[in-house]
Amino acid sequence: MISMPFLLLVDEVKMKEGKLTATNIFDEVEVSELPTLLPEFHLCMGLLGEEEDEGETLTLKIRSKNLKKNDVDFPYQHGRDGIIKNVTVKIAKLPISETETIFFEVSFRKKLIGKYPLTIKKVGDH
Repeated sequence: MISMPFLLLVDEVKMKEGKLTATNIFDEVEVSELPTLLPEFHLCMGLLGEEEDEGETLTLKIRSKNLKKNDVDFPYQHGRDGIIKNVTVKIAKLPISETETIFFEVSFRKKLIGKYPLTIKKVGDH
C-alpha cells in the first residue's frame, strides 16, 4: 500500500542525491486580474510504499468548481523499503477564471492518499 507523508506546492524545487530542497511553500496566491494564467510552480510529494508497489499507478487530479483538468496517471517507482520517494510535478500556465480554491488530489487504487488546497484571491479582496 502506498502512503503520502507530505504534499506541498512550492515555487522552486531541486533534487540532488535523493534530497529535496523546496523554496517558498504556499497555499494561497493573489492575482491582479482575472482571468489569468498562474506562473510555473511545482507539486512536491513524498511517497512511501513497498517493493511490490513498483509500477502501480497513482492519479493526480486538479479540480475546482470552475477548473476541469484531465487526470494524470503516473507510476510509482520504489526506492528502498522505509525510504520516502520524493516526486515533483511541474505545473505551468494553470488557467484561473475567478477567485476560488483549487484542490490537488493524489489517489492510489481510487483511494485519496493526499490533498492540498490552493486558494486564489484577487489583490485587494479579503
